[in-house]
Amino acid sequence: VPYRCVAVHPIRPTLDILKGYTNSQTLHTRRGANILIYGPSGGGKSELAKSLMKGANLRLLEVPMVTSALQVMDPSSRLKAYLRAQACLKPSQNVLLFDHFEGIFQFVIRNKENRTQRLGDLAWLYRIMEYNPIPTFWLTSNLEGIPPELLSRMDAICEIPAPSSTWHTSMLHRLRRSRQVNLNPALVKDMSGMTPGVMDRVIQTAALFEDTQDDAKPSRVLKFLVASFQNANTSRNESTSENSDAVP
Repeated sequence: VPYRCVAVHPIRPTLDILKGYTNSQTLHTRRGANILIYGPSGGGKSELAKSLMKGANLRLLEVPMVTSALQVMDPSSRLKAYLRAQACLKPSQNVLLFDHFEGIFQFVIRNKENRTQRLGDLAWLYRIMEYNPIPTFWLTSNLEGIPPELLSRMDAICEIPAPSSTWHTSMLHRLRRSRQVNLNPALVKDMSGMTPGVMDRVIQTAALFEDTQDDAKPSRVLKFLVASFQNANTSRNESTSENSDAVP
């Protein structure tokens, strides 16, 4: 869990508060316990929630995104799953995690006349959040479009910011040691813009080539993967810039 290395990370004050909150005996004796965590994708939002629940000896259950038949669940179906969990689970043992909940407010459906419409007034959801028996972590990478009515139902709103350069380097070397992959200084610099989740994925993939007999050694694979992520981010940023400059 990356939050074992938080001494130089700006999340430290937030983590201390959340630890006290989730370890509190009142967490499950009151209704309407909601925590919003936001930050860039791969920044460790889910890992933070899991780490907190493990420390509090509570079971964290995620609102699903796919069915048991591997069918993608639309936001309306996910809301129904959230409501069923609130109605059926025991409050004293469980905590819910609703990741990518922003889709609720961006979701567009087609009505009987084949016209597009949104889910509509969600005042009922806000009321449920005020009295929900199961504490819930709400996770998102984008606060844009999140209504203030939902934000006002949160006990805490916590940002997972981009890590400092010192924390980033420390985290990178911890991952390197755990995966047993060598990093040269140039690669460390190239990976400075990656979030913890992306760093771990890249290093873990490179480590798979440790026992190969060909030239695909971990260091070469890692260099290739880092360059691939950099190129993808550059293309995405250029595309975003072009779309923002386009005339509607």
